[in-house]
Amino acid sequence: MALPGASLFTAGRGVGVPRGAPPVPSAPDQVYRPKTAEEAVANVREAATHKPDFFKIWVDDVFGRFPKMDPAVFKATIGRGAPQRHPGRVARFYLADAKELIGEGVDALAHSIRDQPVDK
Repeated sequence: MALPGASLFTAGRGVGVPRGAPPVPSAPDQVYRPKTAEEAVANVREAATHKPDFFKIWVDDVFGRFPKMDPAVFKATIGRGAPQRHPGRVARFYLADAKELIGEGVDALAHSIRDQPVDK
């Protein structure tokens, strides 16, 4: 039976950067922080067992204050590790990163581009 009201979607654990984004206090069971593409694949596969609606990925370097996610890690994270494809939502700062992430198959960008105007 469907109930009226808002639809709720969950991301479960997101995929962040070791000693980087998201730079907020979080418990180890709240954010994966893979150092390699292989770890990213294992993290996504483990997360997929919880059946999230999507994954959030933090590629952002938070205005240059933290390391940015290695492209090999975000490429492995975006739909490649899970037995079935999960949409990805990505936090990023730079237009160039957004273009690369979209080219890799990310379904949506979380937050706005902040380094320059967005072209067509």
